[in-house]
Parts: sequence; structure tokens; C-alpha cells
Amino acid sequence: MLEYLAIDFIYCGPRGSETLAEALADYPWITPEEPAQFPDGWSADPEAFRSGIDYTSKELMPGELEKIEAWYLKTTGEVPRWVRFAAKHAPRILKSYRYRFETTVRTLPKQVMPMSHLHYNVIRSHGPGIRENVLLAKAFGVKKTDVMRSIGSPLINAGMETLSIVDEYAGDVLDRWTD
Repeated sequence: MLEYLAIDFIYCGPRGSETLAEALADYPWITPEEPAQFPDGWSADPEAFRSGIDYTSKELMPGELEKIEAWYLKTTGEVPRWVRFAAKHAPRILKSYRYRFETTVRTLPKQVMPMSHLHYNVIRSHGPGIRENVLLAKAFGVKKTDVMRSIGSPLINAGMETLSIVDEYAGDVLDRWTD
């Protein structure tokens, strides 16, 4: 559960985490008798997130942007536009984000990260985030039917019109995707 809350921190930051902490303050934590069940093929793989950059320095060192870009190209087939923008204008923010992204998921299946972020990006109608996480879910072996469930679930709040954004940003990926 704590690891899942850490995944949420990537988007909600300190303010959102404080809100979650307040909301859960009196929650009676119960240890389940059975471990959580995940779809077949979902497994922990912390190394799947690693780009190979060095976290002993807060600065983006020479060659590290290339390692980050190589990770995206190898994993999703493209580099999100925000990566190069952050490297150019806010390299410390890029490195800080990559640290959180690369080290958050250790025991949960790696597929939880893109599926959680996909749900969040659909609910906020954020096209580039939708695309990035559809590509990452596909690369991590998530079935298209599960991705579509993650897209469909937040539509109760985001509205059916949000599917136009999903189509605009990730329709090409979903059109070519067969389980």
C-alpha cells in the first residue's frame, strides 16, 4: 500500500500526499489474509524502470539525457516531448522526476505504474500523459482489454468526450494493438 501511495506522489506531490495522509489518518489498516491478485504476466521488475543515470549527483551529467532518451526509445519507441524540454530548461527537475519514477516500484508489478498513471491522465484529459502511459503499458505486457478498462473507468468523471483526446493522442497505438 505504501508503494502505491508513492506512485500517487509522482503526480500529487506533497500537497496531495498530505491530503491522503489526513484522509487515511483514522483508517483501520487490515492485513489481508491473501496477497493481492494481479493479471497473469504482471510481475515486479524494478530494473524495467532504470535508465542507468547516476543519482549521486543532483545535476544532469553529460550523457545522462542520452541514457534517458535511450530508455524511452527502447521501452516505448519514442521520447516524450517534455523530456527534452525539461533537460533544456529544468535539468534538476528532470533528474528528480526520473529518480522517483525509477525507484518507486520495487515490489508491486511494474504494470501498476503505467496503469495508475493512465487512469489519472484520462481523468484529467491530458493527451501526452495518456499516450506515454498507453505506450508504457503495452511495452510492459499489459493486455489491450486491461488498458481499455483503465481508460473507461475514469470516464464517469471525465466524460465520454475524453475519448476524443484518447483517440487523438493514442488512437494510432490502440488501433494497431492486438492482444
